[in-house]
Formats: sequence, structure tokens, C-alpha cells
Amino acid sequence: MLLTPPIQRTGSSSKVPMADSEMTSFGEHMLRIKEKCLCWILVQEKVLTTDDLQKRGWPHHDQCALCNGPLETCLHLSLLCPFVKAVWSQVLSWEHFDVQLIHPTQDPPHLKSWWEEAATKIAKQERRRFNGMVIYTLWNIWKERNRRIFNNAHESALQVALRVKEDIEQRKRALAWGGGNIVGGIV
Repeated sequence: MLLTPPIQRTGSSSKVPMADSEMTSFGEHMLRIKEKCLCWILVQEKVLTTDDLQKRGWPHHDQCALCNGPLETCLHLSLLCPFVKAVWSQVLSWEHFDVQLIHPTQDPPHLKSWWEEAATKIAKQERRRFNGMVIYTLWNIWKERNRRIFNNAHESALQVALRVKEDIEQRKRALAWGGGNIVGGIV
């Protein structure tokens, strides 16, 4: 079994909604560790996107795997890609959040700053649900990117959004079944 250290808050990143206290209360460990870790790596901008691969001189695609547009960066992959915006718009609409959250007046400098600002626009009692939706959305976007690169398979934005919706629904069913206190975090 692979053991991973807990996600710690340090310094200026204490406002990021990736804190263990918020993650734990999001359904008592209902998010699997891999979703939490990916989002933490995305927020820290440490995921190996094509811009990082290029800097290291490693093999990479010259454009975004999702839109064939500009060189893939963490921010582009998470928020700015037209394909990703279509996924976000659909998921935000289904979950009854303001679709304009994904269309800020100016592009955010980092995923972290967008997430912090978006979370402040959500009612306090809805923030955990919003953070969970963000995590599941980012996870499924990452999986689609990898599906395209490694499996040469493509899904539409609607199909990816449906995968996000399915993950959210599974979580809701698990919470209803287990009273929100499932041991081990298995969804």
C-alpha cells in the first residue's frame, strides 16, 4: 500500500481550499487520495504539462492535447483551454453554480488565485460542495488529457462533464448510504 504524507498548509497558501480540514469535512474522506494529490500538484503548478516538459528537454507535444491550441500550461489545462471551459460551463450549470465563475473579467495568474476568488463568491454553506466539484472536474480534465496522449482516444466536452457528474453522484450516493462517515474513503 502506498502511503502519502498529509497535505500541509504553509505560509501564503493557507487560503487555498485544499486544506486537510476542508478536505476531510468534504464527506469524511470521500475524495480519493489521487484526486486530492492531483489538485494539490495543480495548485502548486508542479504537474508535468508540456511547458515543463519543454523546459526539461523531454519529449512533448507542441500544443494543448485538448484544443490543439497554445503550449499546454497548468493554467491553460485547468481553466483557459476552450475545451476545458466547455466542460466547466456544463458542470457549473448542472451543479447550479454561476457559469461566469469560469469566465473571469481577466485571466487569473494562477489556478490557486482563481480558486480562492471563486470560493469567496460561493455561499459559505456551499463551499465544500463547490470545492469537491472543482476537484472532480480537474481530475476528469486531467484524465481526458492523458486519455488523448496515451490512449489516442477522445471524448467530447459533454462526455467529460458527464464523467464529472457521475463522480459527484457517486459521492452523494455514498454519503446517503453511509451517513457521510465511510471508513477508508472508498467511493
